[in-house]
Amino acid sequence: INDSIVPALRVRRNNGHLEFTAKKNSLGESGENNLEFEVVLELDQYDAAVDFFHALGYEDYFVKKKTGWEWHSGDAHIELLEVNDLGYFLEMEILLPFDSDERRIGEAHAELHRLLAAAGLGEEDIERQSYRYMIIGR
Repeated sequence: INDSIVPALRVRRNNGHLEFTAKKNSLGESGENNLEFEVVLELDQYDAAVDFFHALGYEDYFVKKKTGWEWHSGDAHIELLEVNDLGYFLEMEILLPFDSDERRIGEAHAELHRLLAAAGLGEEDIERQSYRYMIIGR
């Protein structure tokens, strides 16, 4: 599934604040690549913010619940998560500046693949669909 043209907006309550994240997703050979733009608001602004995004055409249609554990290895953020009723997933990411060069991007991909192998997993174990598609079925 190529969801690179489908805009996504995530609303999350986190540490007493609301986080609104607009995502542009793309799926490459080495996995999912996302550009994320985030705005943090106070909890009491939830209704006004949701009304604003509804006016822009965003709709409510699914809830994703993730529970689990997290840790770091070097620059990598790693989580072992149970997602809705889909099962357990190992998420790994290295955040890079937008202007990162190909060398730095290649190094990050190599580090993520090293961590994948250290977890006893291979390229064939990478889930290519986003949680959004697995949860709502499209």
